[in-house]
Amino acid sequence: MDQTILELFSRLTAIEHMLMHLQKVAYLNAKMTPDAIDRIVEASIEGFKTTAYPGFLDPVESDQFAAAVEERISSLLHGAKAMAALDLERKS
Repeated sequence: MDQTILELFSRLTAIEHMLMHLQKVAYLNAKMTPDAIDRIVEASIEGFKTTAYPGFLDPVESDQFAAAVEERISSLLHGAKAMAALDLERKS
């Protein structure tokens, strides 16, 4: 793998991990129940499904980009939810 690509990939992975951690902290500081977290996660994902990304010349590219963003957001939110669930489980 090209060194530049490897560096970018590792940076993005680290950023995603930190975002999941920060979201987990937000869930826990808000004293959210697992059900409340589920509702927030699902509502957020639904919101991204209808997000448009202007500036793409090709509507197909825009749709592909929107789907990729939705997938990443979903992954991050579900990861944060899982991290919060583990913390809540440990505390009970």
